[in-house]
Amino acid sequence: MSADFGSLLGDALASQKLTQRDFARLLGKSTSYVYKVRHGLRPPPAADVDGWADHLRLGSNEREAFLAAAGLAHVPLVLRERLSKYLP
Repeated sequence: MSADFGSLLGDALASQKLTQRDFARLLGKSTSYVYKVRHGLRPPPAADVDGWADHLRLGSNEREAFLAAAGLAHVPLVLRERLSKYLP
């Protein structure tokens, strides 16, 4: 299965040389909020994740993976584990 949302977010932040604090400020969110999303303690914000991809300047393939991972983060873990057998 492809990388989880938190891993993709971490990679994108590193690629843009942004800290969680920098990114949180850019979004108008708290650093704690971004930390919780990145570490799977909160699901990615479905309504905002497209804007996050814009702020991170993701290319089309990266963006597609980022948005898909955000969607999967809202699926219960037991279903994600079952789906992982069928996803690349």
